[in-house]
Amino acid sequence: MSIFITFEGGEGSGKSTQAGALAKRLRSLGIPVLLTHEPGGTPMGEQIKEWLKGKDAKGKKNSAEVHLDPQAELLLFNAARAHLVSEVIKPALESDTVVICDRFYHSTIAYQGHGRGMDLELVESVIELATDGLKPNLTILMDIDVQKGLARKKLLDRFEREEIDFHQRVRQSYLGMAHQDPQRWLVVNASLDQREVEQLIWDWVGQLLPAMRRIAESETVRGFAIREEERAAEQIAVSHAEEIQAIEEEPLASVMENAEDEAASPQEEETAEEAPAAAIQDVEGEAMAAPEEIAATAEPTAEEVASVATAAEEGKGKKKPRPSKKKASAKPKKDTKKRVAKKQGK
Repeated sequence: MSIFITFEGGEGSGKSTQAGALAKRLRSLGIPVLLTHEPGGTPMGEQIKEWLKGKDAKGKKNSAEVHLDPQAELLLFNAARAHLVSEVIKPALESDTVVICDRFYHSTIAYQGHGRGMDLELVESVIELATDGLKPNLTILMDIDVQKGLARKKLLDRFEREEIDFHQRVRQSYLGMAHQDPQRWLVVNASLDQREVEQLIWDWVGQLLPAMRRIAESETVRGFAIREEERAAEQIAVSHAEEIQAIEEEPLASVMENAEDEAASPQEEETAEEAPAAAIQDVEGEAMAAPEEIAATAEPTAEEVASVATAAEEGKGKKKPRPSKKKASAKPKKDTKKRVAKKQGK
């Protein structure tokens, strides 16, 4: 929950002093508070403020004062307001911070709407655009007699130098808005002693203290949760870094280990190299034995020659037998060398 409190009032009502006092008291209780003001609150807003009030940042009258008609005045106020709402007020409210603003759009209704006599529907439509529908939860009106209020001022800016009637219209506008919405408005007699006024405001705002404390507690809890999340994220990052380092170092260690194993077992390498050499020797041995076998088979004995000649003489005049049609035997022929040795032994 966020709370948006605005201070309104005519010239010399002391609203800026009381806005600061309330912000200080809330902070002393540990409640997060943002104090800002209109026109201004941003660098752009402060520049527009100089044009609107006709005095520089130090409060001195601006010699190059710009003449502004009511329409230009209305648009400049709301240009500064739009920037303040989007850049300062809304972000603070979204972070559960109590926002206290010295003047807001009710000043435009009172000064430009009733004071300058502009069309109220036009004024309210421009305000709606600038604020994006943002409304304060509480508005504290510092009400004071016009002449008493102006007596407190040095009459330096464009609005302070306006006629009494102008300021009277502004005051009546404020009182009318407060009367229409008493639940949201607190009207304080600003002519009282400053301490009395401060206590009156606190008595009223203090009723909201439980809600404001809940805001402070939620802010503390949220801050603790954020710190815990940051710690967890750091631990995860460290863990991931260690895992990545281990993965990067593992292949190198594995390669080194394999290299050491290979260096420690040279005999295995020699055995692997000797196997092809033995196979080659076996092949060479077979090649050397083959010519002898061929020679033994190619040279017939005398008995074989005589037998062949006798068979040739006996077979003369006889019909040659027809070749057998039997299928060739699948049994392999006997070794020629063994057959010759058998015949020689008979």
